[in-house]
Amino acid sequence: MTYSVIAINKEDPDHYRLVSGFCKTIEAAEPKHPAASNMKYTDWENNPASVLFLLYNEQRLVPPTGQYFVLCNDMQTISASGVYIKDSTAILLVRTWTLKEFRTQYLLHEYLLPKQLEWAKANGATRAMITVNEYNRGLLTIFKRAMKSEHHPMSKWYKNATINDEPEMIQHTLQWTITFALD
Repeated sequence: MTYSVIAINKEDPDHYRLVSGFCKTIEAAEPKHPAASNMKYTDWENNPASVLFLLYNEQRLVPPTGQYFVLCNDMQTISASGVYIKDSTAILLVRTWTLKEFRTQYLLHEYLLPKQLEWAKANGATRAMITVNEYNRGLLTIFKRAMKSEHHPMSKWYKNATINDEPEMIQHTLQWTITFALD
């Protein structure tokens, strides 16, 4: 398999096709997933939760505020995730999705997270935050495990992280946070 990471340029029609095609695939394959509305293609222009809305209407995930990355396998998007900076804090793994058949391979942490951290540091972020919603709160267990283990594939990123046990309101949604300093 040949993997490549592409930083999305909202002005490039090929990049639009990579993201919109990915959204269409998700919409067809997992329409009932709790996060599917964040990746929905249908009527994205009127859906403020949609990644396409964040890229093309709100522009939260485009430079200089943010960046959206896709991971491709032979030019087919298999995973995607974004970052944006608010008050010197990089909000990581925004509108993240990995196709079901690739989820157990830690590709997100091997390919996309390093690009987001690199982008965040280059754009002045000093801290990082990852948010978890109620529907994927189980991910907190994985983050906790990664924080305590030297051998977990995610441990190098989260050794000095702090997990907030109480949710806070972020972007109009109650979310738990994982925070850490950027070196």
